[in-house]
Amino acid sequence: MSRRKRKNVGVIGLGIIGSRVTEVLRQKGFHVFVWNRTPRPVPNFVGGPAELAEMCDFVQLFVSDDDALLQVAEDLVPGLAPRHIVLAHSTVSPHSMQRAAQIVESRGARFIEAPFTGSKTAAEKGELVYYVAGDDAALREARPILEASGKEVMVIGEIGQATVIKIATNMVTAASVQAAAEALALIRAVGLPMEKFVEAMRSNASHSATLALK
Repeated sequence: MSRRKRKNVGVIGLGIIGSRVTEVLRQKGFHVFVWNRTPRPVPNFVGGPAELAEMCDFVQLFVSDDDALLQVAEDLVPGLAPRHIVLAHSTVSPHSMQRAAQIVESRGARFIEAPFTGSKTAAEKGELVYYVAGDDAALREARPILEASGKEVMVIGEIGQATVIKIATNMVTAASVQAAAEALALIRAVGLPMEKFVEAMRSNASHSATLALK
């Protein structure tokens, strides 16, 4: 009997986030198959993307960059069919996300763009925030999978637009971290206790979860 069932989920990319999402999915009752470019001694590790697609209706991609996303999309093609929904979670260019969607959809499969924000701790706790774009019906089907590892699923619009939101929020985060680094340098330069600065920031309108993490 085929190992493919409706709740089978494939995860490609077992880095900091992908490995933790895999564990959360299993804890919540999903049967998960995995593949990583560098082989890992983990349960249900399959021979390649196309083999993984044969076993799963849903495939989540947690790969590192534009080239990896497009290569994995191409490698999935032999195993894809209209029953598949591919969810791409990488932070890449909008053009690469759109191209990956075209590759997947050329086989009749559906594609959801779903970059995320959140740390490895958030992934472990199932508290990522996903920015999503794509077919409404596909999103309804895939929502339970996203909600298994996420505390919020924000619907943005068309393919490519969710990536723009992710890049824009990253820009704000980077600016905040840079400003905090410069502020800390000033505090150290005049010999003030760091605790005083931290205490002052907690009551400041500029305080944020990002600064608290740093």
